[in-house]
Amino acid sequence: MHYSDVPTKDFMFFSCGTNGGPPSKPLKNKFDDYHLCKKDINDLKEVYFEYDDEAYYLALAYTDTHSAGFQGTRVFSHSVVLSLLFNNLGIIKGIRIVTDDRVSHAERRGAAGLFLKFENIFGNQPWDCTDLKPKTGEESVRGIFTKKTCIKETLDKKIFLRGDHYRKKGQKTFDPLTKKATTGYFKSTTRLEVYSADVEIDLKKLIGDI
Repeated sequence: MHYSDVPTKDFMFFSCGTNGGPPSKPLKNKFDDYHLCKKDINDLKEVYFEYDDEAYYLALAYTDTHSAGFQGTRVFSHSVVLSLLFNNLGIIKGIRIVTDDRVSHAERRGAAGLFLKFENIFGNQPWDCTDLKPKTGEESVRGIFTKKTCIKETLDKKIFLRGDHYRKKGQKTFDPLTKKATTGYFKSTTRLEVYSADVEIDLKKLIGDI
């Protein structure tokens, strides 16, 4: 799809993306300004955007607490960072979805669960998966250590999926000085990148640490 054909009425906060991280340069003309963003390692330009929050505030106004609970930019109820990846001609060649680390401790803890949901939605063809070994100092969280990547190529897509759930070096359950339980000292993320099959990209090169 060409950038000019992408509907924008339900989106907001258009910016240049940062490889699935927070937004950088704001884009006044929405997707039309894709060319203002720097190319990534795959020669594509990443545009960050969020879902329009008007519906959320309408729900609050009508005390609709159920609908209000789905506010924000979410996929399968998980808060995410969304971006589209454009080539030099303004054609969408990929989409990137990364769980948002800016959410609460409780919500971030479940972010790795999105991995399983994504794993089940791209057909019955087997994934080529790799379980990465812990680096020095990395530890499990409550007995669970996940550092897994999966790739899949179909007739029209190249798909990269990664899930992480562990403690980095130096992150402990209890503070060694105060002996109190720590909060947020872990990594819990899911990353999905889906590319058009004609994009020249070696999915296995994405397997290293992100």
